[in-house]
Amino acid sequence: MPTLGCAGELDPVTPVEAAAEIVALPEGIGRLEIVPGAGHFTWLDAPDRYRPVMIRLVESVAAVPS
Repeated sequence: MPTLGCAGELDPVTPVEAAAEIVALPEGIGRLEIVPGAGHFTWLDAPDRYRPVMIRLVESVAAVPS
């Protein structure tokens, strides 16, 4: 299943480097999106940049035939 890690650039709890380790999955499965200027709560800090990332993920999963 495709996996998305979405990290705020300024996140002090889960820094970008730690988020990269979390999504270090086999090629093509894990993906990391960094939201510039956001902290730990990306959906609150930058909703205008977070939502499109989530929408693309859902659309990509929905497009895969079952």
